[in-house]
Amino acid sequence: MADTSATGWRPAKDMRFAASLEAIALAVAEVPLVAQSVPVAFMHRDAGWRAMAVFSPADGTNRFVTDEGHWRGHYVPSLLRAYPFMLHGEISDRQVKLWPTVRPEPLGEGVEPFMVDGQPTERLQKTMSFLTWAHSEIAKADEAIRIMDDAGALVPWRLPGFEQGLSLGGTALHVADPDNFAALPEPIFMNLRKLGALPWIYSHLHSLHFARIFQEDGETSWPKSLTPLGKKSAAEERKVDALDVLDAIASDLGDFEI
Repeated sequence: MADTSATGWRPAKDMRFAASLEAIALAVAEVPLVAQSVPVAFMHRDAGWRAMAVFSPADGTNRFVTDEGHWRGHYVPSLLRAYPFMLHGEISDRQVKLWPTVRPEPLGEGVEPFMVDGQPTERLQKTMSFLTWAHSEIAKADEAIRIMDDAGALVPWRLPGFEQGLSLGGTALHVADPDNFAALPEPIFMNLRKLGALPWIYSHLHSLHFARIFQEDGETSWPKSLTPLGKKSAAEERKVDALDVLDAIASDLGDFEI
């Protein structure tokens, strides 16, 4: 980051910063957690295949953020918990930057410093390590998804009303075809098992029924199990609501285990 000795960042108080976010990449370990309430699909980028939490049918409205800024789901993806920080650049030369919509602020009430005594604060160092870990875990999805693609088990993700297929930024989203996946030859299936991919692939398949929210409007389209986290128990609220996101990293993740 540039010289930030006299500036800092303001922690998020709710999830409205993600209100227009359409999708975000997932670490493979968190796919089963995200898949309890959010559809998970696969997308190929320059760096390879990625598992993606999909929040919108590419219309710029995140269905998982309420008007009050609560997160509607059971788990907040790791890259959102690192807000307002992100990794930018090539794998060999990644740097921590602020989200494009965030600017450094002069130090003052409610503003956390970037630096203390010329060094990144402990909080910022923890975030940098967390983001490095998260991106390494995100990359682990590539091999298993590529194996499924090569074996013909992936298909474009189509829904009623989206017969041309769902995409993000012009890049098609794919899903595992249940029949083709079940018919994979045993050597390929065993290879996926050795990679530890089967639990999160099955979670992906289970998650796809949540895409019905892209075809419906209003609060009535949400099952009771998906009431916003801000309206859940105090223990769940501590994890997500009121969203000092880096506090969630410090208190929930420990040594980065999800």
